[in-house]
Amino acid sequence: MTKRIIALSAFIGAISLSIFLFMKVSRGPLIATTESPDKTYKLQLHGRKSRPMVPILEHAVYFDLFRRGTEVSSRQKLHSGDWFDPAFEHLYTDHSWVNNSTLMFYREAPEGRDTVNVTNNTARPIKFLQVTTPELFLIFDLQPQARTRLSASGQTWMSWIVVEGEFEDGTSIPWTGVNFTIASGLKGPFTYDVAINDDGPTISSPQLPVYRPH
Repeated sequence: MTKRIIALSAFIGAISLSIFLFMKVSRGPLIATTESPDKTYKLQLHGRKSRPMVPILEHAVYFDLFRRGTEVSSRQKLHSGDWFDPAFEHLYTDHSWVNNSTLMFYREAPEGRDTVNVTNNTARPIKFLQVTTPELFLIFDLQPQARTRLSASGQTWMSWIVVEGEFEDGTSIPWTGVNFTIASGLKGPFTYDVAINDDGPTISSPQLPVYRPH
């Protein structure tokens, strides 16, 4: 009896490991396709937009980016989490193009209209930049010294901004996230500045202090 239990446990473990490894290397099924208004960019989303029922599995959504019909980036992670984290479909129920080079994923239409200024302070064009607020923005082809402005939902008590991406030459823009403290009674709208520099991104606000745990 003990041998059977051990064998069954090993079998279940092997199956779980196989599923885990498959999810790691596979982009998963096609979820959605969206194209910019001027037809320059097309994005294909792959992966698992719902949360898995098995704790060992990760849920992740990836995107493939096409520019004028040519694939310029593939299997870029847009969202991921484990069994306890919210699923992509719960965080972002819809998407829309803010302009011809900026795509926004959101749960509800942005309210409060906080401003996020994004500047490329380098001499290299940025292929794509992911900026996460309550909404998730993808900015494409941000040229050297160029600046763009995003409108995001207002946040209360504590706000957060996360950024990551990739330069045109394939060099990654490292994940950077900052929390800001919003004092009781202080109301927005607030402004945030995201700067992509040669030594990495910086995120600041002229109105709010960075949260520092005690």
